[in-house]
Formats: sequence, structure tokens, C-alpha cells
Amino acid sequence: MQPLLRALKNRGLLTNNQIRDEIARALSLTTDQLNQVHSGSRTELEYRLAWARTNAKSKGLVESPKREHWQITELGMKRVQ
Repeated sequence: MQPLLRALKNRGLLTNNQIRDEIARALSLTTDQLNQVHSGSRTELEYRLAWARTNAKSKGLVESPKREHWQITELGMKRVQ
């Protein structure tokens, strides 16, 4: 969840794809890691990011002002390490 919060803190409002790209860069993920399939058409990274967003939202750390767009909340800003 920390990479998600850092990405949103640094860049503001981001789409799901922008979050994925930002975190992939920040974590220096390889092409193989980015292409690892979880199930169906979803990659492992996309699957884990979906859960990170869900968990962060349930804790009030992020919010989604419109579909597939995310931003960090004031509480989230306090939790960024």
C-alpha cells in the first residue's frame, strides 16, 4: 500500500494505468515482472494494485472522485512513509 500512497502523494490524481506505470517505475520492475499474468487478462501487478486501492479506500487513505481515478486523502498523507 505504501507505493500506492507515495505515487498519489507525488503525482496527485491518477488513473489506474498511471498508478501502475508510476509504481512500476518506482519499484524498477522488469518486463517479466510486469507481464506476469495473474488470471485472465489481468497481470499480477494489476491484481495487487486493485487490492491495495480497495484496502486503502476502506481505511480512508485514498478516494475515487470518479471511476478509475484515485487521489490520496488527508489521512493518507499522514500515513505515507
